[in-house]
Amino acid sequence: MNNNANRGKVVAYLPIILAVVLAVGYCLGALQNFSNKIPDALNRSRKLDQVLYEIQDRYVDSVSKEELANRAIAELLKGLDPHSVYIPTEHVEDAEEQLRGQFGGVGIKFLVLDDTLTVTEVIQNGPSYRAGLAQGDKILQADSVELVGSDVTTDLVLKTLKGIMGTEVNLTVKSQGELKGREVVVRRGGIAIPSVIAGFMMDTETAFIKIARFGANTVREFETVAQALRNKGMKKLILDLRENGGGYLQTAEKIVDQFLERGELMVYTEGNSQPRLDRVATSYGFLEDVELAVLINSNSASASEIVAGAVQDNDRGVVLGRRSFGKGLVQEPIELADGSVIRLTVSRYYTPSGRCIQKAYGDGINYGSEVIDRLENGGHQMPDSSHFVDSMRFETKSGRVVYGGGGITPDIFIPVDTAGYSVYYNRLFYASMYRKFCFSYYQNNSVILNQYSDPHSFAHSFKVTDDLLSDFAEYAAARGVRKDSQALKVSRQPIASLIKATLASYKWGENGYYEVRTIEDKVVQRALLELNNSEAEGRRGL
Repeated sequence: MNNNANRGKVVAYLPIILAVVLAVGYCLGALQNFSNKIPDALNRSRKLDQVLYEIQDRYVDSVSKEELANRAIAELLKGLDPHSVYIPTEHVEDAEEQLRGQFGGVGIKFLVLDDTLTVTEVIQNGPSYRAGLAQGDKILQADSVELVGSDVTTDLVLKTLKGIMGTEVNLTVKSQGELKGREVVVRRGGIAIPSVIAGFMMDTETAFIKIARFGANTVREFETVAQALRNKGMKKLILDLRENGGGYLQTAEKIVDQFLERGELMVYTEGNSQPRLDRVATSYGFLEDVELAVLINSNSASASEIVAGAVQDNDRGVVLGRRSFGKGLVQEPIELADGSVIRLTVSRYYTPSGRCIQKAYGDGINYGSEVIDRLENGGHQMPDSSHFVDSMRFETKSGRVVYGGGGITPDIFIPVDTAGYSVYYNRLFYASMYRKFCFSYYQNNSVILNQYSDPHSFAHSFKVTDDLLSDFAEYAAARGVRKDSQALKVSRQPIASLIKATLASYKWGENGYYEVRTIEDKVVQRALLELNNSEAEGRRGL
């Protein structure tokens, strides 16, 4: 490589070099001593470190050099692209938790119900289960922290109950029927965060699987669920990636590999310092003969778009829903000396047809509000024709036309179903009234709910009556969401549907919730229709 190329590469990495220098706290003098050993380009960057030095030395108020360095690093990365970010040391654990798929905790799900921490589910064989806690128990105190009163928030509960695995927390617990609390010691353990949150048979041949994120444990979870469904007769699959914001690239590849034949291109990546790298399917997959429908929406991003793009470009299945988010950049985590992390964009990924689906960013573009702009501009009701231009025109393996730029455009566009929705419905949702009311109902009406042996029978037989709706509205009104009788009539169907699904979730978990919701989900129902048509016409995918 010639000298010009070397110098160009140094300039390209200059922002990151500076970030590391600032993060480890090199002083101006140290940088001077090092200056004779580094290229002129880096010498010229001394002014940034000088500014940091002068601020700390001369500024009218006292300032933290570490805080200034953190802000400088964040601003450096912000100027590159929307997905290169700085994560301070104290936030690294939270940032990695969801993708790692585990955290240290006591093993419960909960609600702050009428100012009291209430256990809604005890995770089987988890720390709280072994300590004897049960659904419906109220936790009054954890160590010295009171968990009763108007100041109790979800954040406070998480901060109190989560912790290092193996450490103990002393709880004061009151069970139903008890007059006073009892002391319980719980030793925190590793609590799994499932990424495959639902998987069940919709009929004798068609299964539904929902993946919430692409984390470290997703492949194992997916294979376990998919194999169980194959044993039940699965020949068709609806793979729901709606609201899935992505995760690990390698995880997405391994999920795609389940469906593609050996040698088929899944995705490729390429960047300024990263040569093109093709990822092709192996003989690893055991779902190559399963008819496939993939569901996406505007919050399906990154790894979700890799899966949808590979399925679409290889004509492996039908993609339904609405245009995906449009994140085609790949980040690599780089740990700094103090334990903080930068996630640096190192390459772009391309679908098998050659599409880069990264949406536009830069000066004058409000990247963060683009998805909201789609809603306001009608993009959730009809396809955006501005994306169907020749410069973004590509072809799938069979010659079907697809388009790049700004996300994956589904094969079948299905508008947002807004029938019956209202401001009142949303207020109830954001105040968690559905969850709170349904848990109270579930606790007090177990005889009624125990008549149903499984989610399928419940979904088709349980009725949300007018009396139940009225009770719900009164319950919410007593807790701050003013009753709107007219809106309750307008929104009867979506409110009743969510009540029914939430009740099912308390008895059968996420599978129960989605078994109820999919019955009235127009995207899922259209996917069922397409899979039936696909089978009738003998097609591999579309």
